[in-house]
Amino acid sequence: MSDTLLVTIVIGPLYQRMYKALFYENHKAFARKFGYDIHVATDFLDKKQAHSCFISLQKSLVCSQAFSARYKKLIYVDADILFNLQNASPQDLLVDNEKIYIADEFSQPSPNTRLEIQRLNNWERTATDYYALAGLELETGSVLNTGFMVLCPDLHKNILEDIYAEATRIGFNHPRGGFHFEQAMIGYAFQKNNCWKMLPNEWNALWAIQKLAPGNSISLSDFFAQNKAVHFAGKSDINLIPGLQANTY
Repeated sequence: MSDTLLVTIVIGPLYQRMYKALFYENHKAFARKFGYDIHVATDFLDKKQAHSCFISLQKSLVCSQAFSARYKKLIYVDADILFNLQNASPQDLLVDNEKIYIADEFSQPSPNTRLEIQRLNNWERTATDYYALAGLELETGSVLNTGFMVLCPDLHKNILEDIYAEATRIGFNHPRGGFHFEQAMIGYAFQKNNCWKMLPNEWNALWAIQKLAPGNSISLSDFFAQNKAVHFAGKSDINLIPGLQANTY
């Protein structure tokens, strides 16, 4: 019996079909290789807040569920993350349970290149600006990407529940949208409470951001080969995933 649970949330028939076709077998193979259990949630964890603008926020409740109660560690991944099973090692995620492990996406592909990507696309220029768009004041150089989080349910349940309560209180139809509002609320709280440590980017490598790097010449197959888990946020090039199959099972 494992003490670690891999969990993802897949809500809605279109998203569930995509997950089943492209990611589910890969997640099962990853869990099997590491000796983890796996749970795929297919409905709102909070049925009272079953509104589309709160779909992303459901990840804040994964430590509060009956399915996670007996586990010492919980690895939450978004349903559009694909593991490279040739690179991943079970030792890589033996982390300090007191902290939440999460990647800083503003360091991808590098801090300076990311700021250039923001400028070229006329996006918010800094990490502080990112949080300000959600109405949050935080002097920081980091934007924490919530697509991959290593959690200890006993220690982290309360802070995540507090985030969820505050986010649902103020976030209904927030102009920042569901995903960026959720990510800002979680990243803000983690940084304010100093309860996080850096997850290496190779565990949450954002292909959509890499593609936007000025002068980028790396192919998806090479990018995948260099990393341990690639995040296909925004469904960027998900049609190419079958071509990566040799390293996904």
